[in-house]
Amino acid sequence: MKQEQAARIARTMTGSILDTSDIVKQVNDVTKNTRQIIGIKVHQVVKEYKLPFHKTFPLVRNNFNKIAIEHNIDPAVVFWVYMDWRYENYK
Repeated sequence: MKQEQAARIARTMTGSILDTSDIVKQVNDVTKNTRQIIGIKVHQVVKEYKLPFHKTFPLVRNNFNKIAIEHNIDPAVVFWVYMDWRYENYK
């Protein structure tokens, strides 16, 4: 998937108003350590519901916002980072 497509999906899912290039830049600026931290935080919240992600996301969307604030990034970036983390850890 192209970065522009990933940014559009993340923006749509989170309701972000950040433009594509800013989302891509923020994603590229997230360190490997921070990616791991975000991935684990989001995954812990998602696991609590014991539902597939597409059913859980509307219930945990506010947690994406809280994690974004903690890391001074946009919620779309949290979404993208989590999707990457999930892919890498659950292939």
